[in-house]
Amino acid sequence: MIREQLLNPGVAELTAFLLKHTRAGQCLIQVAGEAEVSYQGRAASMAEAGHYLLIIKRDGSVQIHHPKGIKPLNWQPRTDRLHAQVEDGYCVFMASRRSPEETVRMVMLNVALAQALDIQEEQGFVLAGSEAQMQATLSRHPDLMEAGLTILDRELFTGVGDIDLGVGDIDLFARDAQGRLVVVELKRAKATHEAVHQLSR
Repeated sequence: MIREQLLNPGVAELTAFLLKHTRAGQCLIQVAGEAEVSYQGRAASMAEAGHYLLIIKRDGSVQIHHPKGIKPLNWQPRTDRLHAQVEDGYCVFMASRRSPEETVRMVMLNVALAQALDIQEEQGFVLAGSEAQMQATLSRHPDLMEAGLTILDRELFTGVGDIDLGVGDIDLFARDAQGRLVVVELKRAKATHEAVHQLSR
């Protein structure tokens, strides 16, 4: 399962590791250590130096977790470019996409562990009755909802900057065959008036 593992890698070694495995796109990559994280795009954010776990999946999606909570500090559900380079004596990892234009940048200050893991696709996995399962299935097969529908994002934040407007994330954000934007709100049970009101907000 472990294709490659580095303990306390140097800057050049870590940069080469990230370039090799992100270009190949065959492994799940984990990097744990001290870093600074910044985001530029629909908003802007900066996380000061702290301990973070970077996860890069085979499909190019990226998550950066801090030590607490289940939600990532930063994430890219879809990327157009993954890159690593040496800047000012540090390894800098960047994940970016063109639409919408946004970039997550992680300056690796002191990395303890970098792993490339061979994790195969699940076989015969069935999860019934949860919104997460509906979201995963519909994002993989948007044609089940409408022919020509393209998923642009999942769990899209609806706030302004770092301010949460209290209306919840958009479950699936899509574009139809005519180029119109589509918002999909998933409910496990029968949708109530409040669910419809949430969707309109």
